[in-house]
Amino acid sequence: MAEITINGKIYDHESLSVKIKNYLLAFKETQDKKIRTLIEIERCDVLLKYYDEKIKEELKNYNK
Repeated sequence: MAEITINGKIYDHESLSVKIKNYLLAFKETQDKKIRTLIEIERCDVLLKYYDEKIKEELKNYNK
């Protein structure tokens, strides 16, 4: 018997309806996508900071 805890209550995963199992899968996939998106945003922030510094450096050289 595979157990799953949902909102603090334990359920037998195998006894859940297909509809509930599909909702659980969709929920998990959405959580995973959110995490991947947040990681991608962090990567973008790093790159934006990098390019901002490069622009500042080049503008200093440009104004000489």
